[in-house]
Amino acid sequence: MSRHIALSFIALLLTTQLIGQTSFDSELAIIDSTLNQTNFKLAMARIDSVAAENPELSRQAKLHIRRGHAFGGIGQPKARLEEYLKALDIWRKVGNEHEQGNTYLSIGNTYWDKDRFDEALVFYRKTLETGIKYNDREQQAGALENIAACYTDKDSLLSAINLFRGSAEYYLGEKDYVSVERCYNSIGHRFQKLGMLDSAMATYHRALRFDVKPSVATGYILNNLGLVYETKNELDSAQKYYSACLALCDTINSIKLERLVVRNLAELYALQGDSATAYNFLQRHRKLTYQKSLIDKDREVIELQEEFHAAERELEIERQKALRNALIGTLVFLIIISGLILFFVRRNQRIKLQLANQTIALKDAEISGMFSDLTLQRATAQAEGELAERRRFGRELHDRIGPMLSSIKLKFSAVSEVMDAKDAEDMENGLHLLDSSVEEIRRISHNLSSGVLAKLGFVTMIDQLVERINNTGELAVRFTHHGLSEGVPLSVENELVAIIQEIVHNALKHAKARTLSIDITKDDNEVSLVLEDDGRGFNPETVADG
Repeated sequence: MSRHIALSFIALLLTTQLIGQTSFDSELAIIDSTLNQTNFKLAMARIDSVAAENPELSRQAKLHIRRGHAFGGIGQPKARLEEYLKALDIWRKVGNEHEQGNTYLSIGNTYWDKDRFDEALVFYRKTLETGIKYNDREQQAGALENIAACYTDKDSLLSAINLFRGSAEYYLGEKDYVSVERCYNSIGHRFQKLGMLDSAMATYHRALRFDVKPSVATGYILNNLGLVYETKNELDSAQKYYSACLALCDTINSIKLERLVVRNLAELYALQGDSATAYNFLQRHRKLTYQKSLIDKDREVIELQEEFHAAERELEIERQKALRNALIGTLVFLIIISGLILFFVRRNQRIKLQLANQTIALKDAEISGMFSDLTLQRATAQAEGELAERRRFGRELHDRIGPMLSSIKLKFSAVSEVMDAKDAEDMENGLHLLDSSVEEIRRISHNLSSGVLAKLGFVTMIDQLVERINNTGELAVRFTHHGLSEGVPLSVENELVAIIQEIVHNALKHAKARTLSIDITKDDNEVSLVLEDDGRGFNPETVADG
């Protein structure tokens, strides 16, 4: 079932394409017929209409060819050549070399009509090469006919005649009698230039035997026959063919041919001595010349208008290109500016983020330092507080309790003088005890106020300080000592404690140390203190230089 549907769909597509091709071919036939009727403006309008409905490249190329024919018919050779070149460009793009050959022929005809025979000959020869390559005899015949038409000097006229005969033979085989008539007219004209009047006359009469619709070529054959007979001084026959040509001009509407035959009739009647008739034909010739000049001027005006419009189109194209380039340039500029702005914004954001991170790090470090300072201050304050409290207590004992006991002793001494012997002895024993108490209070006061270390001991106090610092987790302190069991003067111990407290403070606050080692060694009368940490150092020279 699906196979049948697929086949039906393919058949429908092929049918649609065939109908579309048939419709397009019918349109081309109508356009060609309109061109043959010399209704060029109507043909142009129909070409534009068909082109809008057929965007396919090959069809566009065929329409460019016919638009070129129409421009040639209304006398615009520049526009005609442009259309042929557009068609040639399309055939090259689609790779159709055979159609390129036909287009070469149309381009050659354009140059030939402008009397640029050398340039025309180049394209005619390209057409001939293409016709030979693809064995297209029609293309070959057209090329040979036009190549022969370019041979205008006397030495090449016989070669031209042979080329025209080759083309005529092909057209005869194809029963294209209009083209045969055209070739025979060209052959007869070359014979006439060579002075071979009989050959020319025979060729012209052979051309008139074909039953074709009278055309411009037929009119030129009749006129040329009249010239041959006039040259041979057969004036009646000459008048006959001139008159036949003049009558044909009314049908084919060719001012150029009519001017030519009217002038020939004026000269003929002058030879016959009929000056009045000759004068009338001369007057008619002047009118035709004037009409032709008007037509030529109109054609020149049309060409100038076309050139002006072409220039306007080119300017508009250039303006559009400039506008497009300006828009592209502006867009690129905006993209670059946007990119730069985005780059600097992101860069600024990164810098701000870095600064923020640095600020946070500094704040963290500052907070950490403050915490370390506070920890150290707390530990130091605790030690100093204990020391201050002991000193205060010592002073209280020394300054208040001591004097009070001394006063009591004096009172008891005064009382003992008036006591009997037995009571005096007891009093003496009490006073002795009181003296011992005062001495003990003085000793305790001295130990508390000037030497707390005497009670705790130097090593014990340093161990307690180290323990408090380690408990904070900010600094790991290791304490070692040697020889301290022999005793160190109290003043030295106090100095050592102050030094150790200061070093611990600096290690935490400034050096940002994580570990600290304290080593105290006593050797004879010398005490050495060694402290080492892993904190940041400094250059003494830099510090010394300020």
